[in-house]
Amino acid sequence: MKKILAIIILLCMAALPLFAQLGPGLGVGGWARYVFSPIGGEGVFGEGLDKDNLYVYTQSRASSNFPQKGKIGLATWGNSDFVGFNFDFAYQNNLLEVGDQAQIWVRLHDTLMLHAGKIQGNALRGKIAGGQLINMEEEDHLFFRFYPQFGILADYTPNDNIYIGASIDAGNTSKIKASDVYGWDSVSNTAGYQIGAGYMFSIGHLRAQFIHLNSGDINSALYASGKPLQVAFAYTDIYNLTVELSGRYPLRTTHSSIYSASIAAEYSYERISAMGRFTFMGFPHPDAPEEFCIKAGSVIKYAINFPLFLGLEFSYAADNPLTNVIDDVLQVAPYLGFRYGRGEFRIGLLWQQGLKDDNPNYVFEVPLLFEARFF
Repeated sequence: MKKILAIIILLCMAALPLFAQLGPGLGVGGWARYVFSPIGGEGVFGEGLDKDNLYVYTQSRASSNFPQKGKIGLATWGNSDFVGFNFDFAYQNNLLEVGDQAQIWVRLHDTLMLHAGKIQGNALRGKIAGGQLINMEEEDHLFFRFYPQFGILADYTPNDNIYIGASIDAGNTSKIKASDVYGWDSVSNTAGYQIGAGYMFSIGHLRAQFIHLNSGDINSALYASGKPLQVAFAYTDIYNLTVELSGRYPLRTTHSSIYSASIAAEYSYERISAMGRFTFMGFPHPDAPEEFCIKAGSVIKYAINFPLFLGLEFSYAADNPLTNVIDDVLQVAPYLGFRYGRGEFRIGLLWQQGLKDDNPNYVFEVPLLFEARFF
């Protein structure tokens, strides 16, 4: 059955250019990305590589960007003047499951919309993406989007420059205590609320929000413990340049509370595009000395001649005192890419090196990345 469903999705994806618009207000789109490393290895820096430590990776060992062995998603949407829906499902983890959205919306007024279901609200989200082959912070680290797993989202836009949003998330439960959703001392890992607003100036976009959510995943960019306040400003007044500053501060200090300050910039000129980002993080433990760490990353691309381009991704992450996933690690990934219409293919080398004396281990891969978009 799983194979049949996967074949159906692939056939739908192949046919998308023929029926991307099915009728008035109804559409279908899709997205797919897979990475496969036909050769790779693990070892200790300075020692020889044992052939028994060579592997074929169907799930990237060095990068957490591919925890699901890739993904094929098919999205449908329906829009009218007053009501609509967005729904997508995905084949990942060898399962067919609901993807990023499963929502219905109604327009109560020209300035007010209500959404219900599993919702992605990207009006305030960070502007600058990270890398694709290596571990790097994404847009949500700069400013968390609205992303109820099951709940409601209200969008209020009195004019083109102002956006105000508020969401309530009940998680994936049919009934949950109101104190877990609204209470200051909520300990729920899946429920809560989020309130944010943004104003578009002539030179950029200013946003602020309060996030009353917890998460069982300390590394999650979508949910953050500590009931943080977050502020961000994206400067866009210079052509082809975006600079984003952001910070978050927890109003409640717990063992997993994090405050941070980030700066990211993205610039393109003729055949060259470049992105860089830097984040400082603090961990105000309630009953232990405060700790700190930094993260940094960059992406550089150069278009040779169509369809060829070169790329280089780099990231560094110092010790994270809350988790052992990141342990003073350097990652470098040069690659050659081919871009054709709505898709691209990359082949490169990904090297991850531990920098501490007690962690001199390395991981390398020769990743092949396949990507296609139909929207």
